[in-house]
Amino acid sequence: MRINENNSSGSENDKSEELLKPKAQAKAEDKKTNGDSVTTGADVSLAESRAKPETNKKIRKPRKARKILLAVLCVFLSVLLLLAGSFAFLYFKGKSHYRNTKKNIIAPENVEIIKDDGSEVKYNEQQYVYNDDIVNILVMGIDNDHSDKSEYIGSNGQADALYLVILNTELQTASVLPISRDTVTYVDKYSRNGTFIGQEKDFICRSFAYGDGEKGSCLLTLSCVARTLFNIPIQSYVAIDMDAIPVLCDSVGGVSVPEYNSDMLTKTGNMIELTSKNALEYVRSRTHAVLEANSVRMEKQKYFINAFSEKMIAMTKNDLSVPLNVYSRLDERGLMITNISASDLTYLVTNFISGLNGIRFYSVPGTLTSTEENEAGVKYAQFYIDEQSLYEIILELFYVKK
Repeated sequence: MRINENNSSGSENDKSEELLKPKAQAKAEDKKTNGDSVTTGADVSLAESRAKPETNKKIRKPRKARKILLAVLCVFLSVLLLLAGSFAFLYFKGKSHYRNTKKNIIAPENVEIIKDDGSEVKYNEQQYVYNDDIVNILVMGIDNDHSDKSEYIGSNGQADALYLVILNTELQTASVLPISRDTVTYVDKYSRNGTFIGQEKDFICRSFAYGDGEKGSCLLTLSCVARTLFNIPIQSYVAIDMDAIPVLCDSVGGVSVPEYNSDMLTKTGNMIELTSKNALEYVRSRTHAVLEANSVRMEKQKYFINAFSEKMIAMTKNDLSVPLNVYSRLDERGLMITNISASDLTYLVTNFISGLNGIRFYSVPGTLTSTEENEAGVKYAQFYIDEQSLYEIILELFYVKK
């Protein structure tokens, strides 16, 4: 009987131990009895440690994204640095071109030239030094109606409109000196086969005709204008066909200018809107009835330039691509010749990106006369410059007092 009691208590103890077994061990033993492989506690720990990399992979994903972002930023910064380097190169190249211009300025006899190149002079007991912050650009309006489209020198159009634009890169100002097409000065003459003959007195507008109708003509006119202005250095030129006027007008959405009567000499007192349809006629037309006809036409051109410049500057402040678009439109149509390079343009745009602080027009002093009647009974206007008065304007525009 005692034996039975012991067996009974042993059975009860086994049941108690069974209840106290961990679930993992119970499952293992259960699998063992069913013939399955057994996973021990150590194996469970190893399995858990092997499972960790899966969790770690999820944690590393943001790090990988950050690496990609960092790489993109590095590439972006490299491009920016490259662009900045290119911009700086162009800027300083343009600056060097404009500021290191060789000078050979002359002066009237009553002016003392202190430096041989004319960059420092003395006039009326006052010393003057040439302003290296000045950039001079000759703008030419070319009339190809005077061209016979031949291969011969001397018949390749005329520079009917001449404007010297003086830009002060330090003060961000612009001055414009109009030069009458009727100005009588020394012009380089060439034979029809291109042989240099010499310099003869002629209308300044005809200086363009003795070139090739392109770059050669521009350089001849530039040299002629520079000599007329005491060899003031003119670094750049822009020659625009008069047919470009409608394109320029449309590029700014039209301009408002004073209206003139049918006599083309007097104003009505009203304003009119110029578009591609009437802009060319406005700036080009003149009467031949009076000597002052070209002077009145230059006045109309001044109104157009002023109105166009104001709108162009306002548009450029909102969109820096506007000047480039205008440049491209003229260039694509073959309506413009210029020696302004990418580096020159970069330098100028950088200095005037915030706009101009003002545009002032000057007048060349002189006397207007006429020629003798020719066989057809026609007289031509002639303009002779007052050199002493002009030199005083030269000192005001291009020099600073020392």
